[in-house]
Parts: sequence; C-alpha cells; structure tokens
Amino acid sequence: VDAVQSVGSQSVTQNGQHHWEADSTTHQGSTISAGGSLAMQSGNDTTFKGAKVSAGQDLVVVAGGNLTATTVTDTSKYNNVAADDKARKETSRTYDETVIGTTFS
Repeated sequence: VDAVQSVGSQSVTQNGQHHWEADSTTHQGSTISAGGSLAMQSGNDTTFKGAKVSAGQDLVVVAGGNLTATTVTDTSKYNNVAADDKARKETSRTYDETVIGTTFS
C-alpha cells in the first residue's frame, strides 16, 4: 500500500537583484477503513507507506512474507536571495520536514 508522491519546483527573478526558489515534496497516503471488522491477507511481502488502516472492530493483517510499516517524509525548501548595487547579498533559507507514519487502529 503505497503513497503517491508529488514534487514541485518554482523559481522567480525580479529586476536581476532579487530571486527566490521553492521546492516541495508531498505525499498522499492511502486510507483503508471499515466500520466493522477488517481482514487483509497477502501471499508475499507487504509494505505500508504512510497509510492509515482502521477498523471499527477487529483488524487483522497477515503477510506471507515480511510485513513492513514505514513512514514518508514531506519536505519544503525556500531560498530568498536579495542583492543591492554595492554587491551586498542577503540570503534567507527555510527547510521543513513532516514525517507521516503508518497507523493501524
């Protein structure tokens, strides 16, 4: 059960002295839910990446091989660069990460 990954990038220049860049990676995880009991079975290795699996009653997951629950990481990076006529430059950078885990409930 995989997550869909989206990657975006943007760059803007203003009057040759100011520019900014933004990059991001986001994930949309899968959601599997049941109001009653939920049973899932795989004949091979099974991996859940950033998934939400829930049941109103019993929840059973069986894998014929390895059962792995992992995280996905959303990232956001922003660079802002400004220069003046005297060759002075100011740079600000921001970087954020959000880790999304797999949950079974």
